[in-house]
Amino acid sequence: MKIVRFRIDANPIYGALEDESERIVSLKGDPLFQKAEPSGQLYNLEEARLLSPVIPRSKAVSCCANLLGSAAGVG
Repeated sequence: MKIVRFRIDANPIYGALEDESERIVSLKGDPLFQKAEPSGQLYNLEEARLLSPVIPRSKAVSCCANLLGSAAGVG
């Protein structure tokens, strides 16, 4: 089973796609943050537009303190 993110109209939906299957079972909510539970809706793979697996974020955050020791040769 593969977890996919797809779109039928305008709203992105998470779903489960079985190997060798042509149907996607939609899931309730976001499976990255909660247990994947089927919603009961089925969609044909050919009518769905597959999206990137995670929601794109607009910025990346990093902590320079983690790199400071290794850059100075400490540790």
